Parts: sequence; structure tokens; C-alpha cells
Amino acid sequence: MEIVIGIAIVAAIVVILIVTTNQKSEPPPSQVPGGGNTCFTYCIGFVEFQCGDNKLIGPCFGVWDCKAEIGAHECK
Repeated sequence: MEIVIGIAIVAAIVVILIVTTNQKSEPPPSQVPGGGNTCFTYCIGFVEFQCGDNKLIGPCFGVWDCKAEIGAHECK
């Protein structure tokens, strides 16, 4: 039981760190004058968001941030 609680606490800390660092990310290129229309995503466990404006993309499995440049797609 203690192991499950420990894993839950670590997972919560990771989620908080990813969300706080991605809140300060730059806007997607589609929102920058003269920019392209390619955006990337970040995942916090089971939910995937668009970098920059944090729009919900859908479900995912894993943990990555915007710097990983995963999930290239046309900006929404």
C-alpha cells in the first residue's frame, strides 16, 4: 500500500512540474506572425495538450514536454 501511495505522490509531482513549465512555453507557430503551422504536444500521463496554448489534443500514454518535439501536427 505504501508503494502505491509513493508512486501516486511522485506522479503528482511530475504532473505539476510539466504543467508549470509548459504554461510558460512560447505560443504555437500559427500564433506568431510569419510563423509556420506546425505545433507539438506535451503529455502528462494520460492527457495530451498542444504546446503554447495548452489546448486539449486527446489521450496519450507517457510523459514528455514541448522540448521533445513529439506529436507534430497542424496547429488548432
